[in-house]
Amino acid sequence: MTPFEIESLAISTAALWVAVGALVAQVVIGAGQIAVVWHGIRTMIASGVARAREHDQRHEENMRNHEENIRNREETMRRNHEEAMTALRALIARTAPQQPERAND
Repeated sequence: MTPFEIESLAISTAALWVAVGALVAQVVIGAGQIAVVWHGIRTMIASGVARAREHDQRHEENMRNHEENIRNREETMRRNHEEAMTALRALIARTAPQQPERAND
């Protein structure tokens, strides 16, 4: 073999190893990208589940508060009605015309 052929084979072999190295680097980088995306998706799913759980808890608390507010409002309305009716009865009693006394028959 001539020195030119030997150098050509050496350059070809070196180019092959460079190509193999580039392929390995691409595989490693691709696997890293896949791992980052996979981790991101898992994090988003976990965040979504946690957010949904918090939303459900807030909703339940708001519903309890709403029911309590309704009961309080009904009680207040009932008390106000009773007070108004008591005041109305007193007003009617004070402003009613006096009944003339009847003579005993």
